Amino acid sequence: MSETGPRLSVEEARPDEEAPHADVPAGAGKPRRESAGETDATTGKDAPKSSPRDFAVAARSWFRQSFPGHEHAVFGGICGLVVAILVFAIGFWKTLFIVICVLVGVAIGQYADGNTTVVGAISRFFSDNR
Repeated sequence: MSETGPRLSVEEARPDEEAPHADVPAGAGKPRRESAGETDATTGKDAPKSSPRDFAVAARSWFRQSFPGHEHAVFGGICGLVVAILVFAIGFWKTLFIVICVLVGVAIGQYADGNTTVVGAISRFFSDNR
């Protein structure tokens, strides 16, 4: 079994470091660093900021490792599950409205990024020469 004692340890000041004065608050005179509000529990230091792009890369990597050759099918299944839960929870028409709003938002975002994939797909869908 593992030890169940406290994981906190107190470090003593090294001889080359100056001990804090009793009348001066700790950290006084030092520039303050802006924090993201997240702190690593093991080191007590600020955790690196993560972006949605980092999450997307990690999720894509996990999908590729966990479902080799079937990443898109699993992702489609998860999206279908979310839509089904929404249909049962809030109704068909409200769910359809949400899906359309999301697609319009994605199309606007891709258009702003210079990528016209969704806009091109919609144009091909509504064109006469299929």
